[in-house]
Amino acid sequence: MKVNKLICIIAVFGICVNFSMAQNRTFEDIALDYLKERLNKQSNGLKSDETKYYELPNGNMIVLMHVKWSDGYVEDVYDVPSGLAHGNYLTPQGWVHSDVVVKRTELKGDKGYAVFVSRTGNPLTHFVIPEKYDIVPVKQGYICFLFDKSFQNVGGRSTPFYNNVICRDYEGNRLWGFPDDLVAFNITNTENNVYIAGEIIKDDGAYSLVRAVDIKTGKTKDHVGKRGEIALSVMNTDEGIKITEYVENGSLRDFTLPYEDNDKNFQFKVIMNAYNQSKASDQVLIGERYLTGKGFSKDEKKAFEWFQKAANQNDSEGLFKLGYCYQNGYGATQNKEMAVEYYEKSAKQGNSNAISAIAKMYANGDGIPKNMSRAIYWQEVLAFKGDKEAQNIVLANQSVEHEKATISGSDARNMAIKSHKESNYKWARYCVERAIELGDDDAAFLYGSWLCMGDGIEQDYPKAISLLTPIAENGHLNAQKKLFYIYDGKYGNGFAPDKNKKIYWMSKVAENGDEEFQMVMANWYELGHEVKKDKKKAFEMYERATKKGNQKAKINMVYMLAAGNGTKKDIERAKLYFDSLPQEIEGEIADNIFWGVGTKKDKKLGLELYYKAAAKGNQKAGESYRLWKK
Repeated sequence: MKVNKLICIIAVFGICVNFSMAQNRTFEDIALDYLKERLNKQSNGLKSDETKYYELPNGNMIVLMHVKWSDGYVEDVYDVPSGLAHGNYLTPQGWVHSDVVVKRTELKGDKGYAVFVSRTGNPLTHFVIPEKYDIVPVKQGYICFLFDKSFQNVGGRSTPFYNNVICRDYEGNRLWGFPDDLVAFNITNTENNVYIAGEIIKDDGAYSLVRAVDIKTGKTKDHVGKRGEIALSVMNTDEGIKITEYVENGSLRDFTLPYEDNDKNFQFKVIMNAYNQSKASDQVLIGERYLTGKGFSKDEKKAFEWFQKAANQNDSEGLFKLGYCYQNGYGATQNKEMAVEYYEKSAKQGNSNAISAIAKMYANGDGIPKNMSRAIYWQEVLAFKGDKEAQNIVLANQSVEHEKATISGSDARNMAIKSHKESNYKWARYCVERAIELGDDDAAFLYGSWLCMGDGIEQDYPKAISLLTPIAENGHLNAQKKLFYIYDGKYGNGFAPDKNKKIYWMSKVAENGDEEFQMVMANWYELGHEVKKDKKKAFEMYERATKKGNQKAKINMVYMLAAGNGTKKDIERAKLYFDSLPQEIEGEIADNIFWGVGTKKDKKLGLELYYKAAAKGNQKAGESYRLWKK
């Protein structure tokens, strides 16, 4: 990477103009020359075989180099042992005749270095780095080096860790570091502290560790956990530092450490930045933090102010919280009447907490005149929202005259269904009766059904019939069916069947468009079962069922129209119904008409229907046509 040096020239008019003059020297050249000088190596004795760069936000560069060098030779002189003949000896320079042996060894070296170079190309400082490392930006103006990177099997996963951590500023000045007394797995920071997760080695083994280090002073505070466990990761949250820890049984667990005392402002900023401070729901959350001291210093007055901001936007929870503060004197002078005012505004928006609060205040006469009518009204509102306690209160106070809570018949019925499924039968009955009062016919049918079956409610046929009959007469199909089954004796238990009423309601259901009942009625009239045989009425019922697309009804229409059975004979209309049937059954119908099976024999029409079916690809019908047309 080349260095760009900035030169500032004062112009005639006092304006500072920047020019960029590219030099041919690279950051590597500058760093290497700097190391030669600092390490006192000859220019040809120091070489870089690997170079990386890390650019800092202020424009300075960290040049990361692995260098090698040679410092010549060192000579070791050995006397020839006594008893050996003097003569020629092999030395690095060759064979010599001497009384000594000279051994020469080349002096070599290699190390990794980090060299800080300013953005203008001036070397600043250097230090040794190991072969494996990582660099972590901590905050504006600071950077940390994680040294001696290795990997450890943690829970079946290869996880990187480091044996040393050192932090420096952007000029390369060492801020702090500490002895190799920990294994670091993860690091995070705030404005004032670095938090390192890992483990610390003691005489009796390794312990989980979270170390807090003041960035400026290097002062440390250790949070030591259990032996055999590892703090794997750290993360900033609004509550503090979230730690994920590996425990002995191979699982992971999370817990939160409070921030150090000098990070309270940081924590405040983290929390506040997470909220949209103009949004009512977030204003409530901020107020709750002040009220409870969760993440903030507890301050009831500020809590009240934030709740008031939300209430000013007519937010239901903000209104409730403001009423809560007035009721209890949090951040404001206690004022029960104001509490009721804000509770009621919130309750009218459906806030369950406000509804519960105002109901209790009226019931207890808490700072306001006792008013059971208003109390039961609000309890009923809450009960219809599903609150079990409120439901019990309403059921226990049914004799209290009160304004009815506003609810639709369908909502009351749905609440009845839900409560019935939960076996909350008393409240289900209350809800279904309320729905009936509101004119909900489906609720009347529902209640009538429960009464027929004794499903969570005592069986009562007369009451069921009194509920079902009016809506059935007004066309409620399911109520009509239910009455048919009642009079048919389906439910038993001593209720005597009534044939006339059974047939009456059967015909009502059929006339109301129920396909199944139409087919049954048609069959009854055709065969004279349960009713006097009436082919005309049977035809009418089959015709009604065909409009629903019933296939069996269409088949019967073919037979009846072809034979003039219950209607005027109409071959063309019979053919139209025949054409609307599935291909696979057309051959069988043609057979029946040709041979008079179950219907009047008509060979001419049978041949025509064979032909029609054959034209659609019915092979068997085609064979029959060819066979019998002769």
